[in-house]
Formats: sequence, structure tokens, C-alpha cells
Amino acid sequence: MAHPSRLAVLEYLASVPGCYFAEICLNIPLAKSTISQHLKILRESGLVTERAEGTKVYYAIEREKWREAKGDFADFFANIYRERGLI
Repeated sequence: MAHPSRLAVLEYLASVPGCYFAEICLNIPLAKSTISQHLKILRESGLVTERAEGTKVYYAIEREKWREAKGDFADFFANIYRERGLI
């Protein structure tokens, strides 16, 4: 999940209720193939959903899964910091 481009896609989707692929491409300065690759990984992880609407594909963040992931990441880093005596 930590790839900067993937995080950019995830951050954009978290900022909108949902959008079409073309909107993501307009807002993230990456090749369409790169965005598509990262969306695939995010879908497979369950963090993003997709829905075909005619010839367009609509993407949205899976809000509940996103909340869980944020909590997991926070716990993960808190444990690392604790182990290193940083907190």
C-alpha cells in the first residue's frame, strides 16, 4: 500500500464521494496505465470499489474498510515507535 502513486490515488478517492476513471486521470499526473494498475491493487485489497456504468467505470473508496486500514496503520506505527522508545 505504501507506493506513493497508489497513495495519491487513494488520497484522491478519499477526498470525493466517488468518480469516474477519467476524473482520476485529470487529477493525478500519472499515465493512465499506471493509475489503472494501482486501482487494480486497491480493488483487490478491498479499499476501492468499482462499478461499470455503460462504457465508464465509477470508483469509490470503501469507507468502512478505509477506516479499518487507517486504524491498523496507526496501531502498526505506534507499536514500532513504542519498541524503539520513541513514545
